Amino acid sequence: MTSLAEIQKEVNRLHEQAILDPTEKNVLEFLKAQEWVVSKSSLYTDVARRVIWQNPEVDPTARHSLATYAASNQRQRLEQQREDVMVGIGKSHGFLFFFRGDCPFCHDMAPVVKAISDRYGMPVVAVSLDGGVVPAFPNPRRDNGVSRFVTGGEGVRTVPALYLVSNDSKTVTLLGTGALAGDEIVERVRVLKATRPGQAM
Repeated sequence: MTSLAEIQKEVNRLHEQAILDPTEKNVLEFLKAQEWVVSKSSLYTDVARRVIWQNPEVDPTARHSLATYAASNQRQRLEQQREDVMVGIGKSHGFLFFFRGDCPFCHDMAPVVKAISDRYGMPVVAVSLDGGVVPAFPNPRRDNGVSRFVTGGEGVRTVPALYLVSNDSKTVTLLGTGALAGDEIVERVRVLKATRPGQAM
């Protein structure tokens, strides 16, 4: 046998034989084959970890440390980066928050958006798609075509929907739809505005 497929086929054959005709000989033959496969797998696992340790390009701990102290420090650095990004982005961007008055998730998320706005000084334009209101934004704008603008003509169909918009309205980025937690909103802003694809962690 020279391939994994051939080995697997033989192990399956021995297994089937042991089940259909469970003599001591047949069962022993299957168990020997199974043990051989396990030993080969164990050997591979041991060799693989040695190779990983000696080759940083394939060692995930070179990029994501498993050490408690390093993971803790990384979380602190990440949190600081989120804060820095939000403070910086708040000077040049704001939120567009689309909702419906009859949407319970919109009522749930509106205070979260308001809290982020207050914390980072980011303006929020709340747009009601049905003319209703939410307590956090009692004086929303009616949709005068802005939902078609941010979606390229289709219009916002799923609410709540949160967009990040530059002050000059040249860049519009959908942060997400559905009820999002505050930390998730901040993280999405960081990833979308401060990292490149493949870089975010």
